[in-house]
Amino acid sequence: MRTARGFASDAIFPEKLAGLLARLDPGGGEHLRLAALAAAQSVVRGDVCADLRSLSGSVFPDGGVCPPFAEWVEELSKSPVVGRPGDFRPLVIDGAGRLYLYGYHRRESFVAGEISRKALFDFPAGRECELSAALASLLGKSSDSPDLQRVAALNSALRRFSVISGGPGTGKTYTVARAAALLLMVYGENLKMAVCAPTGKAAGRLGEALSGAVESLECPEWVKERLPREVFTIHRLLGMGREGERFRFNANNPLPHDVVVVDEASMVDLTLMADLFAALGRDARVILSGDRDQLSSVEAGALLGDIASVPEAAAYSPQAASFIKEAAGDEVNLCSLPSSPLRDSVTILEKSRRFSSASAIGRAARAILTGGECDEAYRLLGGFFGGSREFGEILAEKALAGYELLLEASSPVEALSALNSFRVLCAVRKGPR
Repeated sequence: MRTARGFASDAIFPEKLAGLLARLDPGGGEHLRLAALAAAQSVVRGDVCADLRSLSGSVFPDGGVCPPFAEWVEELSKSPVVGRPGDFRPLVIDGAGRLYLYGYHRRESFVAGEISRKALFDFPAGRECELSAALASLLGKSSDSPDLQRVAALNSALRRFSVISGGPGTGKTYTVARAAALLLMVYGENLKMAVCAPTGKAAGRLGEALSGAVESLECPEWVKERLPREVFTIHRLLGMGREGERFRFNANNPLPHDVVVVDEASMVDLTLMADLFAALGRDARVILSGDRDQLSSVEAGALLGDIASVPEAAAYSPQAASFIKEAAGDEVNLCSLPSSPLRDSVTILEKSRRFSSASAIGRAARAILTGGECDEAYRLLGGFFGGSREFGEILAEKALAGYELLLEASSPVEALSALNSFRVLCAVRKGPR
């Protein structure tokens, strides 16, 4: 037997849900109780569902042992509080043995449907030369082969859903600015655009970076004038709802924008993403930008991470690769798996413009991302910080120097500026402090 990983023993919600469902179905017994705990605990730890197959035989913190998969599913199918997709029941189990709370299954199904529809190739025939010319003017010659920034910008024009993912310094904002300019040059100056991010801090930083990226564009002045400079939080973009409505803009009152860019999309949970997609017009285009390996959402659901981490996410179908070659001149990797519009909509930026992949920090980052040994990453970072000195000693020294500016600030403005110039990033959410 093994312990159910990541399941907390002190979470209140799972016990409350198990108790409620036991009252609704007194005959559900231990099979239903464990299913309720599994579904609720998964949400608590950030997942939208529980995989009953993988949980089979696991031991919960309270000592409950998950039954064999086939037995578990058969017993749950007899319960009036457990349904199949499309049923209005508190718990929903799909054909793969994934167990959801009803609301999360409904939201996931809705978002998946919208993305599948928008990810289809949708470029008007006969305008390929115009597209190639606009792309060349914005992202001309490059030493990169393929130039994935150019591919990402092109992708945004080929379908109504696209993803730009990459690590720090890979040029996501630079690429987003050029993708937006390309859309204006191809689809006309009347396009209404909005740029948003999940938090105020992310929106503020993106606004600064976007302004710089727009000014560096080589394009007609009218394009620069039409590009958005203001960045909203997603909540502000959707607006405060009236009584009984979560947001002002929703399925009954869609956003007026033709293009919506979502930055730091890895931080957006499923519920908020569903609200955003519900508020998009049917023909609206959405571009998700973020780092699939960083800053996951606090609430359940990590949509960008899931999409950008599918097998062979950095490869394309023969049809998509052929069009990219024709329009941009770039030869991209071919995917060995069956063609998928969703996979074709994703571009992974891999080249860091901030530090060399051969540098200590570059090699340490690669060791961490590929599951390398912690000791190796620590050794590399040790060299980056200066030889044999203890990492903790160096960190304390840098922290004292960084916060000294804050203590010496003579006004709130200076204090905020000092805080903005220095950060200590924590690798984990929990642990010794």
